[in-house]
Amino acid sequence: MSHKAYFDTDCFHHFAMTFANTPLPIDLREDILLSPVTMMEMLSHLARNWADDVHKQIRGMKNWLNCDHTMVLPFMEEAISMISFGAKITDDGYTKRLQADINTCTDAELWELRRVAETRDTEIQDIKAQYARSFENEVTHFRNTQLTEKAFTELWLTRFRKEPAAKVRPKTDQEIVSAFSALHEFDYEKLKIAVSDEHYQPMNHVNDLFDAEQLIYLGDPTLHFITVDKGYLNKVKISPQRDRIHRVDGSELDDPKKAEALLRNITS
Repeated sequence: MSHKAYFDTDCFHHFAMTFANTPLPIDLREDILLSPVTMMEMLSHLARNWADDVHKQIRGMKNWLNCDHTMVLPFMEEAISMISFGAKITDDGYTKRLQADINTCTDAELWELRRVAETRDTEIQDIKAQYARSFENEVTHFRNTQLTEKAFTELWLTRFRKEPAAKVRPKTDQEIVSAFSALHEFDYEKLKIAVSDEHYQPMNHVNDLFDAEQLIYLGDPTLHFITVDKGYLNKVKISPQRDRIHRVDGSELDDPKKAEALLRNITS
């Protein structure tokens, strides 16, 4: 079974800087995929104060990725349909556009990208705000009723049941929870923390709420997630998918030889 890796945003920063001018061996380039979460954030960063560094990193992607074909994972809802219900990948317009944006960024000057960057920045801030509002409703709900794993799971599953593929290829609750066990455990632990903290404000945690979406892709047993964030493993403790969450220090990715060895070890 061929295994591949995808990064969180901080890992992308480290990896992209390390290989901005140093080529990664050709055979490893096929083993790296980009999650929409990470790439939306990277494009958003082009509109911010560190745009120059981010632009250099994106332009250097040709040194460590195969940019001749699609390298972006399906959008989150598309991945849910495919992983949980076996739906075929459709023409995902958002992912296709994201791929086109990346291809443009690898060849364009920064001043040419300002409008795209600002548009993507606005989009992702809106998406994060939607996640925060939804989570705020969950927190409010369970501050007024008993929070149990069963009650949480019933609410959590509504997102998956909305997928059109769920009606065509129905799955049991347990099958869906099992397919996304890392996400389920993470979301439950996150909710318990928020409900127990009367001062918790979802709008102050919009990045964390959105970053949880990275765990969706672990429903594919061939994918491994590389992160510098300790928060994932602090919350995901019993899911079998935990073994495919690789928490690393940024220093490991700053050294080309160490980064290459890490990637080979994970994908071999």
